[in-house]
Amino acid sequence: MEKPYASFSLSDISRGSGVSKSNVLRALHALAGIGAVRQTRGGKRKLFRIDAGKGMSLAIAGLFMQERIANLKPATKNAAEYLFSEIGDKADAFVLFGSCAYGLETPKSDIDIMVVGSTRPEISAAAFLPYRFEIHAKTWEELEKMADFVVLEAVLNGVVFKGIGRLFGIKAGVQSFPKAYVLFRLKNAMEYAERMKKARGEARRYYKELLRISQGELESLLYRGKLAPKKMLSIKRSFEEIETKVSTAGERIWLSGT
Repeated sequence: MEKPYASFSLSDISRGSGVSKSNVLRALHALAGIGAVRQTRGGKRKLFRIDAGKGMSLAIAGLFMQERIANLKPATKNAAEYLFSEIGDKADAFVLFGSCAYGLETPKSDIDIMVVGSTRPEISAAAFLPYRFEIHAKTWEELEKMADFVVLEAVLNGVVFKGIGRLFGIKAGVQSFPKAYVLFRLKNAMEYAERMKKARGEARRYYKELLRISQGELESLLYRGKLAPKKMLSIKRSFEEIETKVSTAGERIWLSGT
């Protein structure tokens, strides 16, 4: 549900989940039967991806977001739910994103919120002081273009309080990433590496996992043209190698679909 725009082979899913291919195939057939998964082909391989247009997929995506909301840090969750109760009916969609969505916020962090409507919702963060809300108002047309960092980060990695149906469909339609956004994600990975060096115990393990996922996704995208399941991601290349690879890429980095 995190990457409805990506397709995975039976082997990918089996390795990533640690479940045998036969059991994975049975589960995929069951999901296909209720319209949650569809099968495509990449060369000779069968590929599977979420069928974002079906009701069951949206229901599962909604449950996934409810879990993410429940797992937010208490102070962030309380603040976001308060703002949502105040302005939720003024927008078609309400998304928490940025450091708060990753659980990396500090007491001084802004709470980034994207609100979406057919026209830009007129909402002032100043009305909700002393909360440090940064409210980004967007239109659905801007989301369809997926052209700026706010839209990209909110749609791809945000925690959705409202509007999961249309947002999930837009996310599933992603076929490429702007080069500038890939560089932005590389900067994030570098920040995780620095935080990991300074952290201890559970915090160090947390940042290490964020680094593995972020850097692994960049490698998978840049060198394979795809995004592998989280458990299969591994770091084989240095930041310098990845940076060089990005520098030689075009203005957009495309998913291969295979």
